[in-house]
Amino acid sequence: MAIERQSRMRQISLVLSLLSTTYSPAFAEPAVTELEIKPVTITINRFDETNPSNARGIEVLTTEDIENASQQTLPEFLASRSGLSLTNNFFGNGTQSAAVDLRGFGSVGDENTLVLVNGVRIKNNDLSSVNWSSIPLSSIERIEIGRGSGGVIYGGGATAGYINIITKRQQPGQKNASIETEMGSYGTRSLNLTGNVAGDQAGIFVYAQRYNSDNYRENNEERRSVAKFDYQWYGEVNAFSVSVGSDRQSLRTPGDLGVNPDGGVPIAVIDRKSSDSINDFSTLDGDVVNLSVSQDWNSWTLVEDFSYRVSDSRLFAEGNQEFSVIETEMWQISPRLKYETAATLPGSDFILGLDWANWDRVNTRATDPNTFLTRPFATANLDQTNVALYAQTNVRLTDKLASTVGVRHEKQDSEASDVVDPAASFPFATTNNAATTRTQTVKNNAYEVGLEYAIADNIQMVARTNRSFRVANSDEVFLSAFNLGTFEIDRQFVFLEPQKTYTHEMGVAVSGERSRFSGTVFQIDTKNEIRLDPVAFANTNFPVTQRRGLELQVGWRSATWDLSSTYSYTQPKFLQGERGGVALADKDIPLVPRTKVGMSARFTSGTGFVLGGDLNYTSDQFMTNDETNSFGRKIPSYTLLDLHLSKSYGAFNVALKINNALDREYFTFAVNSTAAGNDAFNFYPLPERSAFLTASYTFGN
Repeated sequence: MAIERQSRMRQISLVLSLLSTTYSPAFAEPAVTELEIKPVTITINRFDETNPSNARGIEVLTTEDIENASQQTLPEFLASRSGLSLTNNFFGNGTQSAAVDLRGFGSVGDENTLVLVNGVRIKNNDLSSVNWSSIPLSSIERIEIGRGSGGVIYGGGATAGYINIITKRQQPGQKNASIETEMGSYGTRSLNLTGNVAGDQAGIFVYAQRYNSDNYRENNEERRSVAKFDYQWYGEVNAFSVSVGSDRQSLRTPGDLGVNPDGGVPIAVIDRKSSDSINDFSTLDGDVVNLSVSQDWNSWTLVEDFSYRVSDSRLFAEGNQEFSVIETEMWQISPRLKYETAATLPGSDFILGLDWANWDRVNTRATDPNTFLTRPFATANLDQTNVALYAQTNVRLTDKLASTVGVRHEKQDSEASDVVDPAASFPFATTNNAATTRTQTVKNNAYEVGLEYAIADNIQMVARTNRSFRVANSDEVFLSAFNLGTFEIDRQFVFLEPQKTYTHEMGVAVSGERSRFSGTVFQIDTKNEIRLDPVAFANTNFPVTQRRGLELQVGWRSATWDLSSTYSYTQPKFLQGERGGVALADKDIPLVPRTKVGMSARFTSGTGFVLGGDLNYTSDQFMTNDETNSFGRKIPSYTLLDLHLSKSYGAFNVALKINNALDREYFTFAVNSTAAGNDAFNFYPLPERSAFLTASYTFGN
């Protein structure tokens, strides 16, 4: 039966591959009299280009898309796109718990979807998600989503693709400032300040935000501040920029809620806003400095990026009797050179780049914040250095046919050490044994080969295949487990095999004067996928996994209307392995909805009035620890309606957002609680209907 299903899937994929690829600005419709088509700047292969001809497979979300977004947070906005899901969304407020998953990797989605800000990776080398609260929607210029690629150009962690968030910067000749304030449900209030002073060759941009909210649940109060300073000098040949950013967040963490129908506690009687973790909290502080120097000599472009980032993350879980402090320091240097062969092969280029990155992560643990100050019980340190060399060539073979070939070689050196203080206070009065110092050196290769063919001026076909990799992060190599023989906590460093992934996809994009259609069929085969084994409660390599899927986007726009619809289908499977004596072959990977459907509508009048709405459906999915698909319960499907209404009066703008307008009770993360009963599980409820009012005023030009 499994063979028959696979055969049918191959037949369907073959047919659909003749009808599909991801929409990109390269496929944008030609200008018509009613529409104003603005030049699009996009980062292609880590170089900025305007209206590029080689942007296949990259979706660009513009300033207008972001300003008219119905969603309140960046993760929720991204999750409304085709092929993207939101996992580990514990509180629904866009904090560092939320993880964006591209193409069905479930609980490790954010480990396989690389997130960048201005081309620099921002996720720490551990299992924490991106600190989304440090990237307010109002600070973003555009977002670039590259599905199924990025392993050659960006390196490890781009298994399913990448998301490059470009923040707002100074614009030549502009002198303006804006103030924006927001208030809404759950005591939410914020203040954003933006300033831009720029001449013909230099400029300064500043951004600051202060945000406070009690959030949906008890013990979920959030306080955060974000600040950014950006200076840029741009000449005819040379350009220089320096960006300094700082963010601070304090968040109370309410924990999960337990459901036990067999034990007389059905979900209907649960107070969704309640918390039994009233003393738990987390803080996250970060600072970053980025320098960039570029030189442009006719056919040659040289870019040199330097980045330094530090973060301090603190988490207290009273029920676990543990206070954890993680201090991370990261350096990155990335020079790269591009040569455009305009004289010999017009529309072609060659890229050569070097990446060097060093991570230093120190994790100190104590039983509570007080004992951390006096005598913590253990400190684990993991240093990691990556050095990579990559090359890629994009060749326009004919007027209709172009090719891409790229390779990357990367070496990673890791060293892990651990210190335990036997005289300190330990959780639950246990004894901890220090992990033995370990080192590891791994070498990984990535490649990408692609072809693009223009069937007609408005019809493009794409086919490509690539290999990417991922190396276990510092949390995934550290194991702390109770030893039933000695009744002690054994701490170990267990280095895993690198994950290797092979992606194959085909598609087509069709654009008209007002309409657009695109789609992609893909297959992702992964060997040694790094995931948590919920039976052994340790990270391990799963032998073989596979994702097959289809992504479709349809759109139509006029001078006043912008209508679009997305559809994605993902079939995530284990192909080999077993857990607890149960074979995993042909079982679904948890936390991956098979089907997502989205519909969006925007009406814009000539008087500054905008009315929009987004309707998104997400199908059911297996709970995070249900690898064997045997629990009998799933995370239910849900449909969310988000509405947006705004009106401009000259320099003044007012906007109203209503999230979850249908007032649905839903959740995106749950775990089967084997200790409480066969029908029990724990979940994180997400907000019901909420409303937010924003007002802004802009001074200057």
